[in-house]
Amino acid sequence: MNQNSQIALLDKMKMWFKFVGLLDIDQAEQYRSSIRSKLQNEPLPEAFESIYSLVEFRHQLVIGTLRNHPIRQKEYLVDAVGEMFFNDFHKYLFFSNQGIIHFNNNNYMTALDCYREAETALIDLDSIEQANFFYRFGQIYYRLHQNIAAFSYFESAAFIYELEPPLRYKLANCQNYIAAIYSELSQIEDAERMFLKAMETSKGITNTTGS
Repeated sequence: MNQNSQIALLDKMKMWFKFVGLLDIDQAEQYRSSIRSKLQNEPLPEAFESIYSLVEFRHQLVIGTLRNHPIRQKEYLVDAVGEMFFNDFHKYLFFSNQGIIHFNNNNYMTALDCYREAETALIDLDSIEQANFFYRFGQIYYRLHQNIAAFSYFESAAFIYELEPPLRYKLANCQNYIAAIYSELSQIEDAERMFLKAMETSKGITNTTGS
């Protein structure tokens, strides 16, 4: 595979990942099928095989085959020692996926370590994945009772979700978390205001697929 073909394939995998993050399963499936067809006809460099498998994991997590099976997810855990990354996208996928698996298996400190590594490679990702990452990071800090850090990440995620109608349910989730933090800080009026805002955001929401 020449360099131009590699760049084109990498762009396709990024688009696949983007549509997974947007919960646009039809578009995600189209990109997935196109890439799988190419894989059948042409061998890939090892790094690209790795990137493909990492996006595939996230795809399966969102469409449901792995979402509610944390024990099965543990089969995808990999020791990072000696791991070589093709680029920041590759590094982000690796550590964010590992963080998701550890979080879903209640290993919050290990998940936090993974997310800190992933955050160092976040800058070039699209805003949707940045919001999803901030949301998951906020969840970890909330579970660890670090409410100030959690609040900051939920606010950052909510700011982006407000601009993305398909992810309105995640905006409502952020608002509920923020309201809960206000409540735990005894800021009752702010908590009530945010709970009401979350209820308003939630009206008419039916699609809550994904992680």
